[in-house]
Amino acid sequence: TGMLVDESLVRSHGFAPVLAEDIDLTARLILDGQRVGFALAALVTTTAPTTAPGLTSQAERWELGRREAARRHAVPLLRSALRGGRHPRSKVDLALELSAPSLSVHLAALAAGTTGLLAVSPRSQRRRIALTGAVAAAAVGIHVAHALRLMNATRDVYVSLLRVPVAAAWQVRMVAHSFTSKSVGWVRTPRSKNESCPG
Repeated sequence: TGMLVDESLVRSHGFAPVLAEDIDLTARLILDGQRVGFALAALVTTTAPTTAPGLTSQAERWELGRREAARRHAVPLLRSALRGGRHPRSKVDLALELSAPSLSVHLAALAAGTTGLLAVSPRSQRRRIALTGAVAAAAVGIHVAHALRLMNATRDVYVSLLRVPVAAAWQVRMVAHSFTSKSVGWVRTPRSKNESCPG
């Protein structure tokens, strides 16, 4: 992802010394009544980490930054939305987005919860539990399918879905690790030597 911000907004709001400055600035702009939009047709390129440790470091920073933003902004966003003012739906949407765990964590919790309930429940209730789990999984599938349709996903994107179980397991492990790791502040994620971005 990337963001394009008018210079006047950067001058008036600045970038806070946080782990995820883009999320933090978005929340502060919305709280200030500014409209923040998503440009579906925009193309943004960046230099991504090329090693597993680099990718993990970046993903952990994003996860910690999202939680930091949730602690700072979720309640003020909801309060501001209830009071009225400009763009209340955007405030509620961002508050929920910040507070909700990732889809991988949802799926892991769904699978673990359904399996656990099936293991400890009487046989007479297992069919109902399995059906509830299946309906919840189908709802997630519909959500993902709708997102893929909105983004006009190519065949390669659909093929890459075969790797989702491995990626989801990695993300759940990373999120769990981020709860036990100590934040050392913003750290530049190592990338290749040929990157053009300033360090």
